[in-house]
Amino acid sequence: MTRSGHNSGISNSKIKNLDANINQYKEKSKLKEYSDIFSGHYSRREDLKSSGKFLYLTPRHIQNKELVLSEKDKFIDNGEQYTKYILMPGDIIISSLWKTRKIYQYKSTDTPSIIGANWIVLRTEINDYLSKYLEIKEFYKKFVWDCDVRLRGSVIPFLSCRDLKEIEIFLLPEDELLNKYKEEKLSKVQELELLSSIDKNTLENTQKEFIYELIKEYFADPIVKLSKQSESSHLEFKTSFRRDVEKGGKVPEMELIHSVLKTIGGFCNTGGGDLLIGVTDDNKIVGIEVDEFDNQDKFLLALTQHIENKTTPDVMNLLDVIDITFYKSEDKTICRVNVNPTPENVYVKYKNDDIFYKRKGPKTVSLRDRDLVKYIEQKNSMYE
Repeated sequence: MTRSGHNSGISNSKIKNLDANINQYKEKSKLKEYSDIFSGHYSRREDLKSSGKFLYLTPRHIQNKELVLSEKDKFIDNGEQYTKYILMPGDIIISSLWKTRKIYQYKSTDTPSIIGANWIVLRTEINDYLSKYLEIKEFYKKFVWDCDVRLRGSVIPFLSCRDLKEIEIFLLPEDELLNKYKEEKLSKVQELELLSSIDKNTLENTQKEFIYELIKEYFADPIVKLSKQSESSHLEFKTSFRRDVEKGGKVPEMELIHSVLKTIGGFCNTGGGDLLIGVTDDNKIVGIEVDEFDNQDKFLLALTQHIENKTTPDVMNLLDVIDITFYKSEDKTICRVNVNPTPENVYVKYKNDDIFYKRKGPKTVSLRDRDLVKYIEQKNSMYE
């Protein structure tokens, strides 16, 4: 499979400047010179349980550099056949799917876990060095950029274990690395001290208001942040679930519902994404209240039942694919349907037909005949 030419989000000019700053360190080595580096384990749904000895760790568990549990977690009871994949304190795990990179060092206090698919594990003799190295901003940015330029796959961008091993890291003397690490930690403390000084009379009112707004936006609910972005291959807005509020009732209810379901199917078959219901295309929050359900629970019941009845296989019953959450502000509720890509080929039922959808930019399109066969072959090769 060929590389897909993904943009890392860091401009070439910035990388050149970054290189100029850090290329003073001449000694380098590739990660492949160290062992052991390996991909996570893909477990099927029938092998997982609602409780057990080992958590089946997926990228969803790492939030804000912490391992976060939820009621939907899946576990493995018998870890004997997964010995290699049982995480050890100090292991560095790197997400291998999509453009957003998650990097986390497993702690002794974390829940006993077996590493799932879509992760690469670094279990090397230099993990202590790497953990400090990746805390330093300039090295971290370079590492993430090196990951992004190696992404493959025109269907789902992914980083292979083989390509990760080709990434070079700088080898600094231990004392120099430790000094840079301490400087990085100190700069973060100084930022916090600066923010805490806002309430003192050292800043003008306009400056205070500006910084307060930045802080407010930074800590805003993730759903609100998504609602302010533009639609893309991984983000779509729907004003409503079943009621036509934009064209005065001219669009049939089932057509509106199908529009929601086909977006979910498209996310499943492509690179995953977020569907926000209750948000217009121009980022206005109208809330799911426009659908006139008696309450949020009945809205959720209707949504999940339609997903169950209209997707083949039922994606509500697939492991770690659908996660539905809500955010309410000023009597308006946004529903977020977070969809992970799945190795299963998902079809959506509509008017006695099973339709295969994929995302194409900010749109969801159907595939048939030769195009469908070619796409599925490419998609299936991702999970071989």
